[in-house]
Parts: sequence; structure tokens; C-alpha cells
Amino acid sequence: MDNQIGLFDNKKLDFKDILYLKIKNYLDENKFSYENIEIKENAADISYLLSTQIFFKSMEKKGEKYILLKKHFSKFLEENNIPYKSSKSSVWLKIKYDLFDDNVFKDLMFKIYDSMYSFDDFDCCSRYMECSDNRHCIHPDKSLAFGCTYRKKLEKGIIFYGKNTIIDMNP
Repeated sequence: MDNQIGLFDNKKLDFKDILYLKIKNYLDENKFSYENIEIKENAADISYLLSTQIFFKSMEKKGEKYILLKKHFSKFLEENNIPYKSSKSSVWLKIKYDLFDDNVFKDLMFKIYDSMYSFDDFDCCSRYMECSDNRHCIHPDKSLAFGCTYRKKLEKGIIFYGKNTIIDMNP
């Protein structure tokens, strides 16, 4: 995967570009906006920001590629059997990049996005009928839609309204 050939100029992509494309692809697949992604190269690492918030970092050291995550993602890493290094003097966990397969990376991106844009849960918005008819959330603001509990039901195939209803509201 690290030896992918880029679509542009047929040049070999560096680690920063590979991560950016993976993030962009995840956001594209889930209809999230990626216009606000910013990459900042620092002396020792690279920061990936979304709406001015750092959501993770990357670094290369002695030929090894690493992702740096905030410590509150340790449970996610443990649940996915991904070892990490931690230090008391840092808020970052250090993880070897090659330990992430595509599915785990996608799950991680979901967790990161969810933690950055979590709002109080709400039952549904004014688009509930259109969402029901489409069998998924159609709200254009995906960060707001994260808090919709009806969206979560739709993802499980539970539909209360519209032409696809599976729940009889009038027994």
C-alpha cells in the first residue's frame, strides 16, 4: 500500500499523501466534508487538522511509519488488539502504521470524527420522512446528523415512517 502510484504525475506518494488520501476517501464515502482538512508539517511530525482541530499526527522515524493518537483512543486500540506506546510526558499514543488494516482505519476515522463532532443526541429532524424513504440519513450537515438517533435506527434497518416502514405505528 505504501508503494502506491499516485494518480497525478505518476509519482510515488509519500506517507503524508497516502494518509491524506485515506482520510479523504473515508470522508467521501460517508459524505463528510473534507474541504477543511489541513496538513501542517512540524519539525518532528505532521499534524492533520479538521476545522482547525488536530485529529491525529503522523511521523516517520528510522524508516518506520507511525500514527500518533490522543490518549483517549487507547480503548479503541485495545479493542482492536493494536499495541501502542505511551509516555507520561505526552498526550499522544504512538502506533505503528502498518498495524492498521483498511477496516480498522475506517473505524478509527469514524471514532475520531464522532469525538470531534459529537452533539447531544436528538430523535430526528424535519427530514425524517425523506430519510425513511431513502433508508438512510439525507441531512446535508453530516456533523449534525451524527447526533440523530433515528439515523442510527435507519442504519440498523429500523424504519418508522414513509413507504419503507417496518414498524406499525397504529396497531
